[in-house]
Amino acid sequence: MELRHARHRKYKGQWVYPGDWVEGHTEKEAKAMVACGQAYWEKTDEVYEDYYPYHVGGGWYKLSNGQKVKGKEAAKKAEL
Repeated sequence: MELRHARHRKYKGQWVYPGDWVEGHTEKEAKAMVACGQAYWEKTDEVYEDYYPYHVGGGWYKLSNGQKVKGKEAAKKAEL
């Protein structure tokens, strides 16, 4: 399951849109966001994290070791 933003708003200094993934949240924050209608859980069969490096937004990519790297080419190099 994925936590998604429910409405257009500013979140942690960046504008987010309905359906965008919520990243960098604790379980407590996630429950609070769902409870007040700022986010919702979406069931998914796709596993995005199996493909490294994968795009997490804003030009950032997550590597298989958990590190985040800015730029697609830098991420490809770092993953080798």
